[in-house]
Amino acid sequence: MSNRRLIVFLSSTGEDLRPWRRAIIDHMRPLDGFVCDVMEEFGARDATALAFCRERVEACDVLVGLIGVYRGSEPAGDNRQRSYTELEYDWAGEAEKSRLMYLTPESFAGGAALTMTPEQADRQRAFRARVRSGGEIVDKRFYNGEIATPDALAAAVMSALANVQLRRLLAAMKEQESRPAAPVARTPWWRRLRGERGARVPPPLSTEGPAKPAIEETLAAFAADTDFEALMRDPDRFDIAALETAVKGRAEHRAERGRTALAAGRADVRAAVADYKRLAALTGFYDIDKARAAYARAAEIDPDDADALYQLGKLSMDAGNTADAEAAFLRLDRLQGRDIDPGDAIWGHFGLGDLRVAQGDLPSALATYRKAQAETDRLAKADPNNAGWQRDLSVSQDKIGDVLRAQGNLPAALTSYQASLATRDRLAKADPGNAGWQRDLSVSQERIGDVLVEQGNLPAALTSYQASLATRDRLAKADPGNAGWQRDLAISNERIGDMLTRTSQATQAIEAFQRALAIYRELVARNPGDVQARVFSVVPLCRIATLKGRAGRKELDDALAILKPLAAADRLDANRRGWIGQIEKQITELEKAAAE
Repeated sequence: MSNRRLIVFLSSTGEDLRPWRRAIIDHMRPLDGFVCDVMEEFGARDATALAFCRERVEACDVLVGLIGVYRGSEPAGDNRQRSYTELEYDWAGEAEKSRLMYLTPESFAGGAALTMTPEQADRQRAFRARVRSGGEIVDKRFYNGEIATPDALAAAVMSALANVQLRRLLAAMKEQESRPAAPVARTPWWRRLRGERGARVPPPLSTEGPAKPAIEETLAAFAADTDFEALMRDPDRFDIAALETAVKGRAEHRAERGRTALAAGRADVRAAVADYKRLAALTGFYDIDKARAAYARAAEIDPDDADALYQLGKLSMDAGNTADAEAAFLRLDRLQGRDIDPGDAIWGHFGLGDLRVAQGDLPSALATYRKAQAETDRLAKADPNNAGWQRDLSVSQDKIGDVLRAQGNLPAALTSYQASLATRDRLAKADPGNAGWQRDLSVSQERIGDVLVEQGNLPAALTSYQASLATRDRLAKADPGNAGWQRDLAISNERIGDMLTRTSQATQAIEAFQRALAIYRELVARNPGDVQARVFSVVPLCRIATLKGRAGRKELDDALAILKPLAAADRLDANRRGWIGQIEKQITELEKAAAE
């Protein structure tokens, strides 16, 4: 199916690009619409794994390549002396896979003291030049040094991948529309938008600022008007193109009436802007350009609509159009002091600061974020019971911490993150039933852990990660039927396990992976058809097996017992089927070691 999950192979060297690679994995892994295929799932590579590596590249839909200045390993047997990363790039090209390439700046060192021979350095420069000339660099801001943090790069990568997935979805929809009518009922369009078996295609709309309506909420908003009641009674009668045309037509009619009718004009303008925002929320699920155009038209109809300007700026920035983004944010900035919602003004500062980060102007970004912090601090102190101002204050503190971290000022970044943690801790304690506050708290705890890792304070980082896990554990216990919370908890346990492994605490690491495994098994027990939970459980099984060494045979057998029936039933994608051969190879190596 064209709308199945997008398989993404992440290719890069490890030592110099580890935090950037980790950020992409962390951004992608929780999303239903993507499968992130990374070689570290099965430990170190060697020459005997070369064929398996190629198989996984050929099984992916998209190769995301992070190309640094460090050469990395060059496996024996290749007469061109290519590195693993270069081989993966060539294999993807030969298989006609999409390649999204991100080159580091020439001066990038990655904070690692890595050495190469002069010949290896020459080969790497030649490879980078070949990639640059291939026209496949998706976002040159990384190469130009304008993307300054791992999270910023991960956001850019996810935006590009969302567009790849959306193009595939649109192609599938057009293909279906071009087919002759079949005697069976066609799949309702809203299910096609959400993906096969309920897997949601992540909307490319901004997730920051005021929440945007999901597709069902959008339809409900349409249904509030009589001309959309029929849609809710029988949505399968409508296609997306018809819905777009209907909303746009009504919006333009209202906008024209607003220009000519003096008495009701302002109300019609507001209604027209609201329709274009609905249109943006709808089209954002499958065409980010249409969503951006809808917000642009809304801002044209009402130049004082701060929310439309903010969304236009964010979507333009996500698309790499910094000129349009800057124009929108500066227009919003000029509304400061007029009769606009203070929250819109604050998020306008956030948007402009984000743009300055993307442009590589970290001092200006820091000044803009501090301006937002001063305003949110003033509002929060004036109305200490307003949780929204408190939350915005914590966002400003996080953003300031992000810039300070990117500038290498880790102590100051840590202080800012800790201030955000204190703010979010107060919110969470004041309203312990608010899952959003609890999740924000877990994010702050995780950010602090990340800085502590960069400072080399692994024990303290582990403590912070454990605090984040404890917060997510409370969320999961408060709503045990929420599969999303349970999955997040499992992933947190896996991260704890990875951290414990790095600090040579193998026994405790195994326990963490076992907790993750238990959660996945409980999800499967609740819903035997949850293939995702079954497949995810293979990861902690393999990690436990690696830590146990020769005693890990049972976990490998359990992993095969999960994968083989799914493969026989054609419920695994190609790269997951490849796990079977790799696990069988590990079992063979264990048997050889036992026989020696």
